[in-house]
Amino acid sequence: MKLFLLSTLIGLLLITNVNAQNGFGDNFNDNTLSCRWTNQVNYDTNKRIAYNLTETDGILRVDVDIMEAYENFQVAFPVIDISSNPVLALRIKSSNDFRLSAYVGDTNEYNTNANIYLDINAGIDFQDYRFDFTGRLLQTFPSDQDVNPKAIITFGFFVNPGSSSYTNTFYMEDVQIGTAGSQNGGIESCILTNLENKSIQHKDKVLMRIFTPLGQEVKPEQTTEGLFIYQYSDGSTDKVMKLE
Repeated sequence: MKLFLLSTLIGLLLITNVNAQNGFGDNFNDNTLSCRWTNQVNYDTNKRIAYNLTETDGILRVDVDIMEAYENFQVAFPVIDISSNPVLALRIKSSNDFRLSAYVGDTNEYNTNANIYLDINAGIDFQDYRFDFTGRLLQTFPSDQDVNPKAIITFGFFVNPGSSSYTNTFYMEDVQIGTAGSQNGGIESCILTNLENKSIQHKDKVLMRIFTPLGQEVKPEQTTEGLFIYQYSDGSTDKVMKLE
């Protein structure tokens, strides 16, 4: 098993912050992909990655290789309050038309799925797009729930939602939800240490709890593959990506 460790200061993902910021964004100007961007774990038997994300020249390149319905990618962050501006804005350039769906998720693990999508038009220049979640902060599956705009910790995208086969390359820039906040994808909390084929060792502290990026606690035997947050006895946290 390969193991990659990203030491971070993301304990705020595990609790609701009463002094939450009002927004979060990534302009991709630092040309280093933040560890907060993740490919949702939807691998087939060949460990295919549905979205390959590359940040360069001040933009995010997204190489799409969908082979299952509703494969997605997302970004997670400390709690923000978007109640005064529930809008996700971004700029996209693509040589092909496609449909893009967006969702937001809160600390209760409720995610919007009220068919919020935009048709992306092919063109040689970046175009502005806006997902307005006003009146749409609702989860309809697997149960009907209100998504809390004051406790948002993630947003993500589906390309051609429902399609079981699609390939394309498109580009994103100036992604912003809510108002202000981080503009570099929270990369200041990412410190990369390559620990491939090694065990995680922490002197003088003990692993206490393990969570998913959305704050759901899981057992060690459930962490065979995917992205997880390790919390230790001294209160520190590590973000860990496991690949079989």
